[in-house]
Amino acid sequence: MDLTRVQECVEAALGPSASWRLGLLLYGSQARGTARNESDVDVLELVRSAPRASSNGFVNVTQYTPAALESLALNGSLFVTHLKQDGIVLQDPDRILSDVLNKYRPPRDYRSVREQLRIVSGVLDPSALDFARHAAALGGLGIYLLRTALYVDSVERGLPNFDLDSLTSNRAELHALMRDRRRGEWGPEAISLIYGELGRLTAVKRNDVGSVIGYAALHSNRPDLTVMFTSVLSGGRELDYSALTLPPF
Repeated sequence: MDLTRVQECVEAALGPSASWRLGLLLYGSQARGTARNESDVDVLELVRSAPRASSNGFVNVTQYTPAALESLALNGSLFVTHLKQDGIVLQDPDRILSDVLNKYRPPRDYRSVREQLRIVSGVLDPSALDFARHAAALGGLGIYLLRTALYVDSVERGLPNFDLDSLTSNRAELHALMRDRRRGEWGPEAISLIYGELGRLTAVKRNDVGSVIGYAALHSNRPDLTVMFTSVLSGGRELDYSALTLPPF
């Protein structure tokens, strides 16, 4: 889909410009020019207040206030790195969106992100007694962790890349898994593959509690990990990458 057609789809989904809208930015595969026929359109909408996430057809909209997005930018958020790398500004009449993104400061390193990945990865350990029962809920979390690890690895190598097809092209099984990730049909074998791939990219933790729910509950007092563990405890199937953007993500 060309950019003109993408803009028409976004305008049809969001309606005319409104007083609360300060800017619009296209990101993801449609912005990179790597979209497939079934690819969604991912849009960041800068709003004055009361941000939320919504979908209209295949257009996914995540709203941020200038203050929230600026906080991410100043803290070296991986999500803002993504926006700056691939994003295309669609609307920015007062340059508020551009000014906020220009405040991005890269982090000194991604050690804190890797430590978060290590701790949360333990919930994917296939040795847990109740692993098979929670495979569906673990799938979305596993994809989020693996996607983050792939992105961090590319940034640390000095070659920032947020295209999952490209990042997994030399690993056929993982490539197929990522392409089918939106189906939400997860079995123990798929989660075990994700856990193994995480171990290849970063350190992983064993589940020393013995159960998925027990491990999640044990670590759910960490504010920076609460959303991820809550997704397992509540049986969630998929985590929204753009919604999990507390620093340093």
